[in-house]
Amino acid sequence: MASGLKHQGVVASAAQKEYSSLEEILKIAEEPNMKAIFECIANAPQGVIFNCSAGKDRSGVVSAVLLLFAGVKDEDIIENYVVTKYYIKQRLEYIKQNSDIDMAIVTPNKYFMEMFLKMFREKYGDVSNYFQSIGMDRECMDRLKEKFV
Repeated sequence: MASGLKHQGVVASAAQKEYSSLEEILKIAEEPNMKAIFECIANAPQGVIFNCSAGKDRSGVVSAVLLLFAGVKDEDIIENYVVTKYYIKQRLEYIKQNSDIDMAIVTPNKYFMEMFLKMFREKYGDVSNYFQSIGMDRECMDRLKEKFV
């Protein structure tokens, strides 16, 4: 992640399935490092680049939260997430041919993002409530919001 942050641990399956609880699908957004990631972005003097191992779940959740905070419509957030599979097409082909990794883990899935957005709103209502729940203060939220103007 940006500024040397290393996000540990969560690899969410993008397989189309029914999620039994909010915690299961929201696990990525609730990781302890999320506050540090958003603070890093808010405090960066310029733009930032962020990614995760597969480049879709953790990065997708961070992107989705930022886009929600900027007022982007769900349809556009979902499209932005799904288009990732076209940009990582060569990587996906390599993985498919050279490993036995479940492709659902590394392939962006529209259903995953649809469910994430639905459950995110059910639990937090909006991004400001989410940011407060992870311990971000109003000043940090304001700095982050300024990045979108």
